[in-house]
Amino acid sequence: MEPSPTIERRTRERIAVRAVNWAVSEFGCGMESGELAIRYAILEILKIRGTVEDCALVVQDVIRHWVAMK
Repeated sequence: MEPSPTIERRTRERIAVRAVNWAVSEFGCGMESGELAIRYAILEILKIRGTVEDCALVVQDVIRHWVAMK
C-alpha cells in the first residue's frame, strides 16, 4: 500500500503561498529564493508531522505558485 498524504490540500497550499511570498519579499525573484521557498515549505510540513508524500506535494504547490507569480 502506498503512503497517502496526511496534510489537507488547503493547508499545503497555504504553506506554499506563504513560503513563496516570504522568499520573494526577502530575496527577490531569483532562483535562490525559489529554492528557499521550497526548503521553507518542506520545513513547515515537517513541523506539523507531515509525510514524505506531503513534502513532495507541497513542493509541487510551491512550484505552481512560483510559476503563477512570474
